[in-house]
Amino acid sequence: MSDPIRVGVIGYGLAGRYFHVPFLKALDEFELRAVATSRSEAQEQLPSVRIVAHADDIFEADDIDLVVIATPHRLHLPQTLKALKAGKHVVVEKPIAITSDEIKTVLETAESTDRLVIPFQNRRWDGDFQAIQKLVKSGLLGEIHHFETHWIMFRPQPRGVWRDEPDQLGGILNDLGPHLIDQSLLLFGLPHTISAQVMTHRVNTNVDDAFRIQMYYDNGLYVLIETDVLNGGNVPRFAIRGTNGTFEKFGVDPQEAALRAGMNPDAKEWASWTEKGKLIHGGEDGLNIIGEMDIPSGDYRDFYRGVASAISHKADSPVLLSDIMNQIHILEAVRESSQTGNPVKVTKI
Repeated sequence: MSDPIRVGVIGYGLAGRYFHVPFLKALDEFELRAVATSRSEAQEQLPSVRIVAHADDIFEADDIDLVVIATPHRLHLPQTLKALKAGKHVVVEKPIAITSDEIKTVLETAESTDRLVIPFQNRRWDGDFQAIQKLVKSGLLGEIHHFETHWIMFRPQPRGVWRDEPDQLGGILNDLGPHLIDQSLLLFGLPHTISAQVMTHRVNTNVDDAFRIQMYYDNGLYVLIETDVLNGGNVPRFAIRGTNGTFEKFGVDPQEAALRAGMNPDAKEWASWTEKGKLIHGGEDGLNIIGEMDIPSGDYRDFYRGVASAISHKADSPVLLSDIMNQIHILEAVRESSQTGNPVKVTKI
């Protein structure tokens, strides 16, 4: 076996603590060397890891091959560029950047330094989304004409975290929008038109807390992407309608909840669960078949396995920067549509 990839993580909040460090510790392909954080509990929780106070201690370290950036959104772009120029590969939380020009800068810097930048789009490895990918590809539902993706939460009061600060690229669009848009683009590609509303409903906040994105396609497909922090109801996480069937799935992938509850990805129980979705399929002679479809568990470990393979030149990156270029292109159209109140044509990149 080749030597493990030596990793430094910047940030030990929600993302660093739950979505990155456990997987880097669980997989033999990696060796977690250092974490940059001001959180006092980090050393107790990671006794064998070097805890440093500043990101520069990670960038300048000779024993780091890969930098994982799990910091507030406003730091993603400058820290990614600094890590690349220091000769490190990068895994970076979403959003990497806000504009297409910024993503082009990342692409150019990665090419000039011959380093990889791998966006952390972990929701590609949600079990329900992977099941939907297979279902759409199978053709079982016929021609898809309607797709909805919702993220449900109820937070009537801001939590006082950096995501609630407008000068730090806070707001729900920058937080969840990249995930939901990424999944929709993987399923159906770029639309021809976008109509969107980005809203703030809570009176005691200065950042957006709801968005509704409507995407229109040449073949008649309609996609609705929606999140509202005041939605305490029971709408499906995913809903698909086709000419020969429909599919609905409620509830979110359980991996995040398992991580927050303290389960480690190397536990035997990890990725052993099965979810259910409701499937209605048009049978022969006008009969409709109504039943449940098993949804096997996803596994976020597969993202980092893909990272190791890409760094070792055994496979392409598990998430391509060109995909993120399309995602940012959509986000730009969303903001324009919301500000002007008009639909926006999506030009090919």
